[in-house]
Amino acid sequence: MKNTLLTILLAILSTALVGQSKTHKVSSSSGTLVVSGLNDVQIEAYDGTEIEFSTSDFDNEVDERASGLRLVNSLGLNDNTGMGLATKEENGQLIVSQISSSCDSEFEIRIPRSMMVICENTSNSAGDIVVKDVSKEIIISTTYGDVTLSNITGPMAVKSIYGSIDASFNEVSQEGSISLESVYDIVDVSIPENAKADVSLRTPYGEIYSNVDIEVETSEGMRRVSSKTVKGTVNGGGVEFYVKASYDNIYLRKL
Repeated sequence: MKNTLLTILLAILSTALVGQSKTHKVSSSSGTLVVSGLNDVQIEAYDGTEIEFSTSDFDNEVDERASGLRLVNSLGLNDNTGMGLATKEENGQLIVSQISSSCDSEFEIRIPRSMMVICENTSNSAGDIVVKDVSKEIIISTTYGDVTLSNITGPMAVKSIYGSIDASFNEVSQEGSISLESVYDIVDVSIPENAKADVSLRTPYGEIYSNVDIEVETSEGMRRVSSKTVKGTVNGGGVEFYVKASYDNIYLRKL
């Protein structure tokens, strides 16, 4: 009878905890956030000093057999956030890894504006990556997820194999180059009307569409004619801006 009651209570507790909100904060002096393997993640810069992790749909189902035990993985990482994530500081980086294979939550991460972002996910179950308001360097590599970048400046290197890339720049940084590449999906980029850039747009099997005034490169009075590759300058030239969509279209538009 007691075992039956215990089972019922655990079932009720499990049901109540499924889909609950979770938060976790880290005080870090690291200048780089490294995100590894998170299925769906939104990263947003804010005027604060802590790194804040949150999820509104964390599946915290109680496993009776795991009572008193910690979730670990093959790398020896522990869930030290209470939401299926492991964080550790190493070589000036705060590294965040998803260690629960059964966790399909969407995570939000808020970071200080002084941090750069590195995000990678090569899993075939990878979800989308959203980055907002980040003014430092961004490096993203994903296989199946779409990438959305808004109110960003660069420099950056972003690549998705099967996902699209949508990027909106509030300004184009002169500190480093910008590279945006999707192999099997579109790349859609919006830049300020006064942005100064040296652009290279390439799509072997797609089309290029733009309302940006690009001064196309010439050599000894000859202009390269190709709908698949466009090279030139915008507003006299500036930061190197490379965009490639191997098997789909490129859209370059002015804000």
